[in-house]
Amino acid sequence: MLYLLPNIVVGLEQMKSVLKPDRIIRANLHSSLQRHNYFRAQAMFKMMGLMNENPGELEIELARETLETLKDSIILKRQVWQPEQAKDEEWIQMNYLFLGDKGYTIPEVFAALKSADLEFISMVNWR
Repeated sequence: MLYLLPNIVVGLEQMKSVLKPDRIIRANLHSSLQRHNYFRAQAMFKMMGLMNENPGELEIELARETLETLKDSIILKRQVWQPEQAKDEEWIQMNYLFLGDKGYTIPEVFAALKSADLEFISMVNWR
């Protein structure tokens, strides 16, 4: 959940501080490239006021209805709308209405690891 922290280096340093020597941190960071279109949807919902507070049932339903009613030719709809997932409120919250959601590029992740004096070992499920 490092992608929710204001500064991932601080989070990595805190995790490192409680590790035994030669132990491993397994972390999950959102790719800013992979989530770019979801960030665009989130920006739209912020402008609509759906993300002023922790989104509830009303905001979830409005987000669902907004994306569903966009014309199919709208690029944003083609890129992020998944009708099969739209029934799942948690999925909508975690993608369209996710407060504090941030993404990182691979160079940013390596810079954070270097700043925290950590070594990169491998990626898991990177595709």
